[in-house]
Amino acid sequence: MFSRAVAASSRFSIRSHAVVPPRIKAQNVSFTSSTLLRHISSTQPLRSPAVLAHAPTQSELEADEEFSETELLPPEEATLNITDAAAEQLRNISVRDQDEDVSLRVLVESGGCHGYQYKLELTSKRQPSDYHFVRPPTTPGRVGVVVDPVSLSLLKLRSSLHMIERVSSRADRSLTTTMPVVPRTSPATQQPVPEHFVHTTAGHFVDSAGRVLLLRGVNLAGSTKAPVDRPTQYQDVWDVAEAGGESFVGRPLNLDDGTADIHLARLRAWGFNCLRFLFTWEALEHDGPGKYDHEYIQYTIRVLRRCKDFGFRVFMDPHQDVWSRFTGGSGAPFWTLPACGFNPRHITATHAALLHFEQPDPVAYPSMVWSTNYARFASQTLWTLFFAGRDYAPRCVIDGVNIQDWLQRHFINACGVLADAIRDAGDLYDTCIIGWDSINEPGEGYLGVHDLNVIPPHQSLKKTTCPTPAQGIRLASGIAQTVENWAFGSLGPKRDGSVTIDPAGRTIWASPDTEQDAADGTGDRINKHWGWRRASSWPLGKCIWALHGVWAGPDVTDGKSGDIPILKPDYFERPPFDPSRHVVFVADYWRPHFRDYIARIRPSHPESIFFVQPPVFVQPPPLEDEDLCGRGAYSSHYYDGLTLMTRHWNWFNADALGLLRGKYSSVLGALRIGERAIRNSLRDQLGMLKADARDILGEYPTLIGEIGVPFDMDAKRSYGLDGNSKYVGDYTDQTRALDCSLNGADGNNVINWAIWTYAPDNTHMWGDGWNMEDLALWSMDDANRDRGSQRFEVESSSANLLNGEPSGSRTRSESTLGTLRGPAAIDTQQPRPQIEMSLQPTCSTPDPATPVGISADKLYDFVVVGARGIGALARPWPVATVGTPTFIDFNISKALFELKIKVTANDRPWGGKAPIRSSVSDLGEEDEELSTEIYIPLVHYAADSAFDSEALPNCADGVVSSQAQTEEPPRYRDDDDATVVGHLRQESKSSTDSVPPVKRRRATTTTLRRNRADTTNTLIPILPIHSSEPAAVNPTTLSIPLAAQSIMGTLVESEMLALDIEVSEGKWELDGQVLRWWYDIPGEGESAKELTLKLRRRGGPIKGVMRGFGIISASVREGGLWDMLCPRGGCVVA
Repeated sequence: MFSRAVAASSRFSIRSHAVVPPRIKAQNVSFTSSTLLRHISSTQPLRSPAVLAHAPTQSELEADEEFSETELLPPEEATLNITDAAAEQLRNISVRDQDEDVSLRVLVESGGCHGYQYKLELTSKRQPSDYHFVRPPTTPGRVGVVVDPVSLSLLKLRSSLHMIERVSSRADRSLTTTMPVVPRTSPATQQPVPEHFVHTTAGHFVDSAGRVLLLRGVNLAGSTKAPVDRPTQYQDVWDVAEAGGESFVGRPLNLDDGTADIHLARLRAWGFNCLRFLFTWEALEHDGPGKYDHEYIQYTIRVLRRCKDFGFRVFMDPHQDVWSRFTGGSGAPFWTLPACGFNPRHITATHAALLHFEQPDPVAYPSMVWSTNYARFASQTLWTLFFAGRDYAPRCVIDGVNIQDWLQRHFINACGVLADAIRDAGDLYDTCIIGWDSINEPGEGYLGVHDLNVIPPHQSLKKTTCPTPAQGIRLASGIAQTVENWAFGSLGPKRDGSVTIDPAGRTIWASPDTEQDAADGTGDRINKHWGWRRASSWPLGKCIWALHGVWAGPDVTDGKSGDIPILKPDYFERPPFDPSRHVVFVADYWRPHFRDYIARIRPSHPESIFFVQPPVFVQPPPLEDEDLCGRGAYSSHYYDGLTLMTRHWNWFNADALGLLRGKYSSVLGALRIGERAIRNSLRDQLGMLKADARDILGEYPTLIGEIGVPFDMDAKRSYGLDGNSKYVGDYTDQTRALDCSLNGADGNNVINWAIWTYAPDNTHMWGDGWNMEDLALWSMDDANRDRGSQRFEVESSSANLLNGEPSGSRTRSESTLGTLRGPAAIDTQQPRPQIEMSLQPTCSTPDPATPVGISADKLYDFVVVGARGIGALARPWPVATVGTPTFIDFNISKALFELKIKVTANDRPWGGKAPIRSSVSDLGEEDEELSTEIYIPLVHYAADSAFDSEALPNCADGVVSSQAQTEEPPRYRDDDDATVVGHLRQESKSSTDSVPPVKRRRATTTTLRRNRADTTNTLIPILPIHSSEPAAVNPTTLSIPLAAQSIMGTLVESEMLALDIEVSEGKWELDGQVLRWWYDIPGEGESAKELTLKLRRRGGPIKGVMRGFGIISASVREGGLWDMLCPRGGCVVA
C-alpha cells in the first residue's frame, strides 16, 4: 500500500553565486519529488554511509529485462548516505504503519538540459535487481532505501545527493500539495513531541494534528529599542551611557499598572496569534562586559508569561539597527564603541553617523535617514570588526582574543543568559516561545566592497550626505571632505549637489589617555572603567584601517589632507583565506556566526525553531542538516520601499526586489503603474522571498519578520499637523498601502507575517519614539482624539474595559505612559501626550486566573479606537487548516473573503480528535473531528447590534440554547443550486453518501440569553487561556468557554456578527470570532478535491472601515451604527 508514487513536481535550483560556497560548483538540479522531500548540496564531509544489505548478481540483472544490459556496480563502489533526519522519518513511518519492511525507493533519470529527475516513493517490494541499503538495525522499525542499478549509477555520477528528508507515508498521485506528515518524535532531539508542539515541515508551520498553521501577528514593540522615557530625541545621552546606561525594565509593556493586559487583549482582538518579541543586547548587558541586568531579564520573563496567558506564540528577536543607539540605531551596548577604539562623542562631528539626539532640531530629523548610517563609517567599521575582524583587523586584540571573537562572544553569551533564564522559568519554551530569530538586519560593513573610492553599486539608498567609504575613513580621522548630497523624491534618489563636511580636527579615535599601561610591561593597555585589556598591537588614537595598511593615515600629508590616497582600495573585496574569489558575505561570515549563535541557544531551548534572517533582500546561504535539525523558518523582511521613503501612497511603484536581483536591465522595466499592478508586483516579490526558503534552505516555512507602512504620510496630515484639519483621522491611504503589502502575503503565497510594529507609547509628534519612525498600528493620540477616548480601570489586578462615562467626564492617568522627558525646549513647546486611562494603582502583576473582560456594548470601540489601518490589519485568514490552503484573498471594500483548500486522502488529522478539547463539548455534544479554523474580524463583519447596547441579546445567566430558524437563509444572486449558504450553521451529509453537496437548508442559530437590564455590566472575556474554567470567571463575566488554544481574538456572541457564508461542502459553526469548518476527507484511492469558502457581511460592508476609526467611539453617542459613523463633530463615512 506504500508503492504509490509521489507525483508532486518541484524544481530545486542553486542559481545565485552569491550563496554558493567556494567548494561547491554551482549547477542546476531538477528533481521530481513531493514538497515533503528535500535535496541539499552539502559543504561538509559525509557522515557514515548506510550498510549495503543486498547487491544484485550479474545473473539477477540479466534476468530483469529492464536492466539486462546494465553493468554491475561493484559492491565496494555502491554507497549511499542516509542522514539521521531521513532515518528518523523512515522509522516513524514504519512504526506508525506497523510495517517494518517499508523502504524508500529512489529513482533517478537523466533529465537532459534539466539535469537529473529524482522520484521518491515508499515501497514494501524489492526486486532481485535492486541494491538495498539499510542503516544499522534500530528497534522498532528498519530504515531501508532501495535503488535500481541505473539509478545508483546516476547517483554515483551525481554524488551530491546527500539528504532525503520528510517522507510522506501516504503519497497521492494527483495532488502536488498534501497536508504535512507530523513526526511523532522531534527531528532536533528525537524525543516524543507534546500536543502543543509546532512543527516546521513541508514549507509550513504545522500543529500536532497535522493542520497547517498560519502565524500572523506583530512586532512587540518598536519602542523596546530604548529604555522607558528615553526616546531618540532625548538629548542627555552621553553621561548616562558612559556611567553604564539605564535599565530597560518596563519594556515592551507595563505590567504593574495593568495596561499590558489592555494592549495584549487588543492585539488578540485584532486576530493576532504570533509575536516577534524584541530585546536588545544593550538591555541585557548595558552596565559593562559580562554584567547582566537580571532584573530586566526577570521582568522579560514576566511579560512573556503574560503573552502566554493570552495565547500568543512568540519568537525572540535580538534586535539591532545600524549597530547601536549610539550610532543612530539600536542594539549593542555603549561600551562596544570604546572597546573598538571609538570616541563616541565625535560621531556627529565626523559624520560617522547621523544621530537624532544631536540634531539641532530633532523634529526636523529626515524620515528614514537613520538607515543611511549602514553606509557610514561607524556602522561599516563596527560590522566589519564583528563579522570579520580576524581576517581584516588581525591586530585588534582585546582580552587576548581578536575583536571579532570578543564582540561575538559577548553578544551570543548575553542572548544565552536570557535563554538560560527562560529555560529555568520552566513554563515558557514550546508552549509559548517557539523559537529564536537571528540578529536583526545585520550590516555587511565593508565586506565585499570592490573599491573604497566609489559608492558601492549595491548602496541603493542615498539621502542627504553620501560619502564614499574612503571619504568616511578620512572624515573619521578629522579630515575635511567634499561629498555627494542626495535627495529622495517620488522617483527615487536624485543627486542634489555636493556638501563639504569639516570635522574641525576632531577624530572618532579615542585618545590613548583613556587607558593605562599594564603593570606587567607588555605594552598592553588597561581600561579601568570597563575592565578590558587591549593588546600592544592595537594602539589607541590611530585609525585601525591605517594600522592595517589600507591607507597611510593623516600624519604623512603635505598640507593636502583631503587627498590622502587609499593604498588598498580593494582590501575588503576578497577573503584572505581564499583570495582567488570575491567575498560572499552570507556564506563566509554570516553563516559561521549563525552557527555559533545556534550552538549557544540550543542547549537552553533544544526544540527551538531557528529563524534565518540574512541582510534584507539577500538570499540565505545553504545550511546543513545539523544547523537547523528540521526546526527552522525563513524570516526575511519586506517593505514597500517607495512608500516608506516618500511617506506617500503613490499611483506607481517598482519591482524593487526584481531590480536588485537583476531581473530588469533598467528601472523602467521594473516600473508598475496603477494599484492593481502594484498589488500584483508586491505579491510577486513576496513570492520570490518564499521561493528563497524552498530553493536554498529546503522545505521550511517563510515568516516575513517585518512588514508595514508609515502612518505619518503627507506631512502628517492625518494628524492635522500639516495645518489642515480636513484629513484629521483619515487613514485611507495608509490602509490602502498596508492592505497592498499584506495582500502580497495572501493569494497563492499564503505567507506568515509579523507587522512592524506595535508601540504602546506612540504619539503623533514623535511617532514610535525612535528616529521619527511612525509605523505603529495604534497610537494613544488617536485614542485620545476629540471625544473618542475610553476609560480603562484595573480592578482586582486585572484590566477591564468598562462602560464609558459621558464624554465630559474624562479622567487623566497620573501614571502616563506617553510622557516624554526630552530637552526642556521641546517639553515647553509641546504638551506632553496623555493617554486617557483611569488606572487604579496596583503593585503586582494582574492575576492570570482572572480574565480580561470587556463590556459587550464597548467591544467594537475597543477594537477600533486608537487603531490605524485597522481595515487592513484585521483581516480574515485561516488559522489552522485541515488540508493545504492554496489561495487566500480579501477585498476590504466589499468585505469579501475567499479561501481555497486542497484536500487529499492523506489529510485526515492525526488522532481524529481535537487534543485540546474536552471529551464533552460545551453544548453537551461529543467531540467532533478537528476543523479548519478561520479568524473572523469584528471590524469588518460586526452586526448592527455590536454598536447598539439595546440590541444586544439577553444573556446574564450565561445559558446557551439552540433553536432553529424559521426563515430560509438568503442566497447570493449568482449562486447555483449546489452551493451551501447560511448565516450561522450549515451541514452537509457525510461524503460517504453519493450525493452532491446539500442545497439550501434551515440554519441553526446559537443564542445567548440574558436579562437586558444587565447588558451594560456584562463582560465578554478576551482570552487569557487560564480563564477557560467557568469557576475562575467573575460572576459578572459572560462565561463563554475556550474551545481551543488556537482561537483568535475576542470571544463574541453570535449576534454580534453579520455573516453570509458560502462553502462548497461541509458543515460549519461560529465559535466567537472563529469560524469552524468541517468537511469530508477523500477516502483511500479517491482523488483529491479543492474546497472553497466565501465570506461576506450580511447587509454589505461597513462604511468608514477604509478611512479608519481614529476619532470614533460608541461611548459618546446614544444612537446606533450610523450615529457612530456620523458624530456631531462631522460625518466620517467614506
